[in-house]
Amino acid sequence: MLMKASLCVLLLLVAAEFLDDVQMAASIKYSQLTGFKAVPTLFLEFHGSNQSVEEQAKLTGFTLVLYFQVNTVMVAWLASEF
Repeated sequence: MLMKASLCVLLLLVAAEFLDDVQMAASIKYSQLTGFKAVPTLFLEFHGSNQSVEEQAKLTGFTLVLYFQVNTVMVAWLASEF
């Protein structure tokens, strides 16, 4: 259903990965991540310019809250140029 909602608003979603709390805890420990909690987490990947990726991330957060009643959305992105 997320893909359907994303397509309706023309998001360029490239990849999605879901980690449950156990997988997230292992990732946090292995990668020594800060600012993350060991809770179920959905990672989304977008492609485009820095501005378009930022817009897509914000629009996706809005979509998750509006259509899926997600309580908390933390939007962060890593920009890389090839």
